[in-house]
Amino acid sequence: MYSMNNNITFGARFIQKIPIKTYSFEKKIYTPDTANFVEFMPADSKDICVLGDIAQDFGGDSFANNVYIHAKYFRNNEASRARFFGLTKQNSDYENLNPNKVLGVCEITKKSEHTNEIEYLQVHPRFVYPCGPRPIKRIGTAILDCIKEFSNQITLRASYNSGKFYKKNDFTEINPEKRLYFWTKEN
Repeated sequence: MYSMNNNITFGARFIQKIPIKTYSFEKKIYTPDTANFVEFMPADSKDICVLGDIAQDFGGDSFANNVYIHAKYFRNNEASRARFFGLTKQNSDYENLNPNKVLGVCEITKKSEHTNEIEYLQVHPRFVYPCGPRPIKRIGTAILDCIKEFSNQITLRASYNSGKFYKKNDFTEINPEKRLYFWTKEN
């Protein structure tokens, strides 16, 4: 179930379509495209298996692996404030996500009624470090755009080389020593 007016609807695995850019090797330009923002349900054993496959595909010791480990940990904890999301090129059958079509994953924790903290966000390495032009652009930004839609404020601790990405996406560095960043709708 999804919203035709591009508003986020919860209670379903599919949340919304979001714009990305795909490289046309034939035309040698980026063209508008869409991907689908989905939520992984830790209580669903299929979702846990898919997150495990994604973690392996993203490189084992990665943020995607941390997302997988946390989803397993919170599997039976209905009081958990952690939520797990992904961006996929899959266009249907979200109950059976194909890990090979997942472009990026993230984990957020609800800190207060209006504040979410991004624990982990990772784009598949093949889209970050390709040989030649990146086949798909805007994956990380698309994930952030979706999280911003249901957050009034977002906090995060950036990895060593991701600060520039968060600044480009309207986050303010509030503690350079700890690499803490903040975003608010009031910006």
